[in-house]
Amino acid sequence: MVQVSERPPPYSVENPSFPPPIQGDFGHRAWAFQRAFEGARELVRYSVLNTFRIWQADWSFKGQQIPREHIQQAYMSAPEDLRMAVEWQLRWDTAAWMTTDFGRRCHEHFRKEDSGMEQQILTMDEFLNEYDTAEPATQQAILLTFPSWMETNHGIQWPVPDRSNVGQAYEAATLPLKGAVCFILEICFEFMPLDSAREIDRVKTRYRQMITSHQVEAREWDAKGQALGLW
Repeated sequence: MVQVSERPPPYSVENPSFPPPIQGDFGHRAWAFQRAFEGARELVRYSVLNTFRIWQADWSFKGQQIPREHIQQAYMSAPEDLRMAVEWQLRWDTAAWMTTDFGRRCHEHFRKEDSGMEQQILTMDEFLNEYDTAEPATQQAILLTFPSWMETNHGIQWPVPDRSNVGQAYEAATLPLKGAVCFILEICFEFMPLDSAREIDRVKTRYRQMITSHQVEAREWDAKGQALGLW
């Protein structure tokens, strides 16, 4: 369990004093991030700083507690998926335990689902773009899903596609099969092929439980922070 500091962090004891905007397009993004950070609830600020500290991938400030005055520097040094994770928390005013891009993707999936948004079915061009930027393990899960799904649901033996014909396989797929591979891409699922709607439901149930545990942990952070007078 993450422990809340017994001392008020620097950002909670004085009015915001922004450093000057950084030059360049990315500098404006970093400036917008800090403005959002300074305007966020204390609980969400704590969550953002905690995310910088616990992020699993190697980066310049891995494992370090980031002081407020260095937050722009940390943000600019962070890998893109970490920047997206802290931006997500600020955008949706949500404290969350995130250590990898997979966690952000799961939170975003269930945020959309809970708001009533239907899953997006990608066009073939969109699918290929997402496929090409996915990790090899995610690509492999997609390739194996095509024959597994067709055999389980339709009794049809399909060869495993490869990069040269995965677009054609996607274009020819049924809507439920397209939904399965889009779900794999959405959350970067990389463990095994998905062969049925029932299997997708089982996976979603496990990940929903993970997200629920994160929400419980955030409420514990909030209770501890209030008890210690941090916010």
